[in-house]
Amino acid sequence: MNTPVTSRNRFQRHRKKVIAAMLVAVFVGAELATRVLARQGLVAYRPFPTTREPQFWADVNETFGVWHLPDAEFRHGTACFDVTYRSNSYGARDAERSRRSEAPRRVVVLGDSFVEGFGADTEARMTNLVEAATGIEHLNFGTSGNFGPVQEWLLYDSLASGFDHTDVFVFLLPANDFADMKPARFPADRYRPYLRGSGDTFEVWYPIAFGDRRVQEPQSPLRIARRHLYNSCYLLNAVRNAFEPDLKPTLDPSGPCTYAGVSSKGAEPLLFVYERLVRRAGDRRVTIFVIPRLRDLESCDEPEQTGIVAILKDFAASRPSVAVVDLLPHFARHAEANGLDYDAYFLSCDGHWSPLGNRVAAEAVIESVYGRSWALP
Repeated sequence: MNTPVTSRNRFQRHRKKVIAAMLVAVFVGAELATRVLARQGLVAYRPFPTTREPQFWADVNETFGVWHLPDAEFRHGTACFDVTYRSNSYGARDAERSRRSEAPRRVVVLGDSFVEGFGADTEARMTNLVEAATGIEHLNFGTSGNFGPVQEWLLYDSLASGFDHTDVFVFLLPANDFADMKPARFPADRYRPYLRGSGDTFEVWYPIAFGDRRVQEPQSPLRIARRHLYNSCYLLNAVRNAFEPDLKPTLDPSGPCTYAGVSSKGAEPLLFVYERLVRRAGDRRVTIFVIPRLRDLESCDEPEQTGIVAILKDFAASRPSVAVVDLLPHFARHAEANGLDYDAYFLSCDGHWSPLGNRVAAEAVIESVYGRSWALP
């Protein structure tokens, strides 16, 4: 009497197993297809940070604001790069360096995200390439997180100057370094130093107290576990990324040359900072490098004669220990010699240097400072 019921139950169980197997097969197929498309750049895959601290850059330094936590590791992924950053014991994204050195030449390097190597593997970024080619230590104190000239000066004065060195390299990005000195550009809860005053009467000030700054809470164990799942499953990652607006390309927009939009009056805060930095450097050599964005390579006309480069060269003319190097002509010559479009020097989804851009910048530093006899590895 129970046979029909038993047979029906077996059939239903078998059907459920078949449906489950089909769903697993569909999921596995979709996962494999997503992985293939992601590797071809047709689907955005972005690894999410799974460390307890949710970010690599934070307003953690009471003197110059944004910096890295010491001995930190952070995976940074976007649609066009997947890089792991590591900081040393004093918070620089660099190898561990001794404060004392008897080397005949040693360089402190200051700058923003371009210098830090945003989106670049450590061994492929500009300073590492220069160090590998010359055998001279280049201590990288660059950082992302809206880091401008005022912070570079204060970082040098309070931290980097404590390391034995013979040279200082300072990298200026006209596209945003002047904006980075304006408090109106940033949220009120960002802890950042600015200048106020004019001419020779500038002073450093902070809009808020260090204890009132914005602090991002550590990630919970549940959120870390969820992000591990997103990182391991490409299909879930793609679904999540479909709702993330920040995955859209952030290439440098077209527009006028950023070199030319600086007047002598507008450059006063920058020159005040550089004068103080040069004084702090004492008899050490200071080289100021000017970084072009994509729009500058496309639109700057005779940058040596007008705008910020001319202002900086005039500043250096009366200071024997200071030199100015514009990187724009080096990129332009490389593009012409190799038949390349300028966008080859920048990441496909971001305005920072690509591996080629870091390499050309390194070649420019080596050529302008150390001579042509050095060879990149």
